[in-house]
Amino acid sequence: MSQQDEWQAHPFNASIQGRQYAPNMETDDSSTFVKSLDEGSPRSYPPYVYSPETAMPPPPPGIDSQLVSPSKRDSGYRIALAVLIILVVALGSLEVFQMTAHTPLTTYSSGSTGTNQAGITSAQHATASQRTLPARRVTPGTIKEDVTLICGGCNNPVLSTVNSITIDTTHMRLIWTVTLNNQSGAQQIDYFVVFTLQDPLGNTYEGTGELNRDFFLGVGQSVIKTEIFSFLPRPGISYTLIARLGISGITYDPLQLMF
Repeated sequence: MSQQDEWQAHPFNASIQGRQYAPNMETDDSSTFVKSLDEGSPRSYPPYVYSPETAMPPPPPGIDSQLVSPSKRDSGYRIALAVLIILVVALGSLEVFQMTAHTPLTTYSSGSTGTNQAGITSAQHATASQRTLPARRVTPGTIKEDVTLICGGCNNPVLSTVNSITIDTTHMRLIWTVTLNNQSGAQQIDYFVVFTLQDPLGNTYEGTGELNRDFFLGVGQSVIKTEIFSFLPRPGISYTLIARLGISGITYDPLQLMF
């Protein structure tokens, strides 16, 4: 058998023999052995010299944009979200304010349940109680007065006496009967230029009827006249009668009346 055939049949032995043929060659277990070109000869490397003037090279294009753009996008989202929250809160506050400004104050009647009464103030409770109470009205009928009007220190030739006051609730009016008596020794001609009632608040109610027209009275003559006030007085309120003659100019003292 030739040497080549023996190597092919025993490759292990061939590798051993190969090492024997080249004993000075370094042993390498790798299947491929490549000897370095620099092996056996020293090589020197130039020292690294740092220069402060040498600037760092800029990063490749696209790197900064990829790193910065997400943060900018997040900041934009946060700003938009904050603005949206502020708008929602502002609109909600405005709507609540408008509802509060246009909502009327709720009042409860005096017959409300205990739950409702817990939220009623004393002023509201008093207002509700006043609304539920019926208004007091005067009793219809005729009041006998027989009160003579006087004027202090004046010469009064005609005596004017209020005989009666009829309260007519059907027609919402007061009917007065007044007697005029000429006690002078001469004929008297006169009329009432003022015959009014005034309440404590200063409201004035004018009387209309026969007293506003001229009357003629002979010596010792008497006549009954009628005057009408077209309103109903409030009970328990004092009214003041103001009367004045037009020709003689006599002004009678105020007369207080209560119905």
